[in-house]
Amino acid sequence: MKDEPPRVVVEAPSSAEEGDAARRGVAPTAPDPSPIAARPARRSTLRFALAAALVAAALLTATTLALRNAQKQKARVASLPPTTASAPAPVPTCGDGMARIASGGATAAFCIDRTEVTVEDYRPCADAQVCRPAGQRTEGATIAQPERDVIDPLCTARAPEARAKHPVNCIDWDMAVAFCKARGKRLPTDAEWSRAAFGGARASDASEGAGNAPWGAAAATARLLNGCGAECVDWGKKSRVDVRPLYEGSDGFPTTAPVGSFPDGASPNGVLDLFGNVAEWLADTGGDADTHVVRGGGWQMSSLDASATRSLELASRRSVLIGFRCAR
Repeated sequence: MKDEPPRVVVEAPSSAEEGDAARRGVAPTAPDPSPIAARPARRSTLRFALAAALVAAALLTATTLALRNAQKQKARVASLPPTTASAPAPVPTCGDGMARIASGGATAAFCIDRTEVTVEDYRPCADAQVCRPAGQRTEGATIAQPERDVIDPLCTARAPEARAKHPVNCIDWDMAVAFCKARGKRLPTDAEWSRAAFGGARASDASEGAGNAPWGAAAATARLLNGCGAECVDWGKKSRVDVRPLYEGSDGFPTTAPVGSFPDGASPNGVLDLFGNVAEWLADTGGDADTHVVRGGGWQMSSLDASATRSLELASRRSVLIGFRCAR
């Protein structure tokens, strides 16, 4: 048998040896970590640090933008004029010939012409070509020729000298709007017209109702308005036009009258001719842009009922019974 080379056996340190090393304060020898195994740990640390830095930068940018936007918004708010939403509406300045009407209900204070616009008021606007000339004939209604021969001459612009102080009629809605605008005014609303006709000088006063009129609850008479009286009935018979009287006696004007001729029929605010003479175009539509509210009745009126003092008319209508006044 051949002699075998001696085998070298590396034995792990015994428990006694470990204990001896511990008593001497020497840590057991451990194998050195591999440099290759340490690299992934360092890369993970760098990636985490980079991600944290990016998040911090994004937060800083967002915070800076938010602060800048807040400062800009604050500056915009500071530059806005003070709000007037809760402040009362300013009282308009009323010119000559206008009445100031106190606020009441949902209606703010406003001004309204004391009388209807006359032929002599309207004519300069037409002469300056700012307004269209007042109509010479009725339009927007079917009228047979025999009756037209009687009705069309009642357009007051046909006699500008003799009827200079009569209300201008045969005016459509757009023409009324244009005239008021040229005067720095506008057409009154339905609510404003009612306020001027039935409201008192104080905001709490109001008397509108069935049978009531601008002068109060008294029955209509020939001294209160230019409605249909004995003179109107006589004119109807001669002209073969069917009319019915509102009161007995004669008011002196078979058709239109000079504005302001019936001071006893003024409203509590001193507004004249709100009933009678001519009905008046208002700003309100009748549910569509083609119709508008007309209030007040005209020289032919034979009743004070609401159906006789409020109607809807086509905006293109030109009638001898319709004129207008302005408001501000």
